[in-house]
Amino acid sequence: MRLAVVVFLAALVALPLAAEAAQSPTRWAVTLNGRVVEEHTYGDARREAECIVRRSGRTTREWRVASTRPTVISVARSNSRARYRPARLLRVRLVASAGRGSWMEMRQCLGEEIRTSSGTCGTSTQRAWIRPAFAWGGANRIHFRTRSGAPPLRLCGFDWTVTSKDSWLSVAPGQVDEEVLISGSRRRVVARADVSRVTMLPFNPPPGSTQQDLRVVWTLVFRRLP
Repeated sequence: MRLAVVVFLAALVALPLAAEAAQSPTRWAVTLNGRVVEEHTYGDARREAECIVRRSGRTTREWRVASTRPTVISVARSNSRARYRPARLLRVRLVASAGRGSWMEMRQCLGEEIRTSSGTCGTSTQRAWIRPAFAWGGANRIHFRTRSGAPPLRLCGFDWTVTSKDSWLSVAPGQVDEEVLISGSRRRVVARADVSRVTMLPFNPPPGSTQQDLRVVWTLVFRRLP
């Protein structure tokens, strides 16, 4: 008799676990809009014969991403976490405006007056189709995976380029109530991040340095499908 009771209780405990594991996924039409602004401020000083040359500048790159049509994604709870399939967005257009900036040079030579010069750089535009991937980032969190292969950015006034490994949506994780997402009809996920870092550039000695300021904003909109 006791054995039967134990088996019965174990079955009751297993029911919600089995229901969770077998939970039917909900289907969503998902769209993305995002903006990344990346600014580099830099400078170096070097000696040329009897002159000291100091040069500084600033260059900006801006990325904009937008879905041209929704991606159908299923969301389900499995092992106490949300599962997204597929975890990648299709038909997302990227427009990047890069290279806008200015530079200034000061040349101080022995026995001569200090000479200064300056200039500006125009903007080039790049367009591409991308498929950004995202993932479960912890309880009630979504984050984009790091995007590799970002084109290098040429610094205005310098014969040098920098590559930003983090200049993408992965810098900013998003917050979402997973229970509401799975059971609701519409959900908006918004993420923002501001990042600053200083790195050394291998110019002629002494080395130069650049500060990168990065601002990221993105929005995912989930609209439930029948």
